[in-house]
Amino acid sequence: MSAAGSSDARDRHALAAAVERKTVGDPAVPISNPVLDEFADAMVDDPAKGDLDALRMAGFSDDAIFELVLTASTAAGFARLEQAVRALDEANGEANG
Repeated sequence: MSAAGSSDARDRHALAAAVERKTVGDPAVPISNPVLDEFADAMVDDPAKGDLDALRMAGFSDDAIFELVLTASTAAGFARLEQAVRALDEANGEANG
């Protein structure tokens, strides 16, 4: 995520952190770029409603948008995986204890 790309690494980090926190229901600190913050909300609530045109109008290239979509999708996936593993661990602990 820190590698050079079409999008700014700081935007990718902020987006990933916001999506991870929003996915697990933690209050997320808003991203300083309101378009990215709205995109993070959409990627958690309904990825199909992510407003790519708003990102384009905010100056993001198609390559940058692709990177941001991958970043948000990966962050949400990892957050959901962590939730599932935690739930399984808790279930196994209750079954064994």
